[in-house]
Amino acid sequence: MNFKKLLLGTALAMSTVNFMACSDDSTAAPPPSGPTSSAAEEIHIRENTDLSPIKFETISAQLGGNKEFFKGNIQIDILDTLSSENPDQVYFTNVEFTVGRIENDKAVESTAQVIFNQIQPQMQTLNLQEMGVSIDFSDPSFTDCGTYVLMVTATASDDAGKPDKFVTTGQSEKFQRPEAYCKSKEPESSAAVEVKQIEMETYEVTLETNGKKGLNLAAGTTFTEAEIAAGNAVHFTLDNVGGVITINSQNGTLFSPITNGDDNINYDDDWSFNYYPETELGRSAYVSDFQYKDISGTSIDPLDQTDLIYVAKATTYDANTGAGFFAFVLIAKQELTNKDYSMTFKVYKAK
Repeated sequence: MNFKKLLLGTALAMSTVNFMACSDDSTAAPPPSGPTSSAAEEIHIRENTDLSPIKFETISAQLGGNKEFFKGNIQIDILDTLSSENPDQVYFTNVEFTVGRIENDKAVESTAQVIFNQIQPQMQTLNLQEMGVSIDFSDPSFTDCGTYVLMVTATASDDAGKPDKFVTTGQSEKFQRPEAYCKSKEPESSAAVEVKQIEMETYEVTLETNGKKGLNLAAGTTFTEAEIAAGNAVHFTLDNVGGVITINSQNGTLFSPITNGDDNINYDDDWSFNYYPETELGRSAYVSDFQYKDISGTSIDPLDQTDLIYVAKATTYDANTGAGFFAFVLIAKQELTNKDYSMTFKVYKAK
């Protein structure tokens, strides 16, 4: 069997799943077996076949709670007659997951285990999200922090006697194991840190610049300008100046948009409208899902982007309970008369 060295690649913790397996349960890849070396070794992967109808989309990595989740499709190109005379009869036979830690621009061995659901017979599309492909950062066997990458090697065939007729490997975006999960260098506290997950709930609220334009984020109640002036506790208000919507802090609450971008892989969870933790990760949102570089603004001008999620922190913020931390997104905006606006927000707050 041919192998090749992988730069920017993967790890010996390789997990394999094929349609011959008899269980549908989620599976964790076993840790590497056999002798180990004191120095991390560069990863080797199987060599791709010259021709292959296996096509990869971009494999994205998404931090969610204590796990890294992966998304992306792997498909059989049923129009690829160059690789196969009967491309519509090509099906996936196997998929292998390999994780590697990036060291000096090379992928070296890792003890990270991959969790996944097994594939089924006669599949021509593999959806990594539906397969539940993920890595649990709190797994005690996962001891190192740093930059990682997931490699996915898919095999397919149109010949039952040659299950590895086509081999193609794709690579995920780089991702980071958060420092909170790293083992301490101090012997007395060498166990991995257990990160408390604070669950969040959501509500929707509509504000109007010519009506109730103040909002108490914690209570979800709205206020008119007169009520705000009378001393009601509000976290921010909406004002229209020449048709421009702004948010202004009323009681010291700070907020900023999550605009981390892909240039910083420590914070790559830029949620947005219709792209939420609970829909993408299949569970309630956690406070830890909303990673941000900084919350420092007392105003946002203008607030007119429905593709950004904003985070807010009140002066009463409690890191142990999550109280006073909020995330919100503009989900609807309608121009009324006289440059007035109606705006609907989706708001997250700790339960």
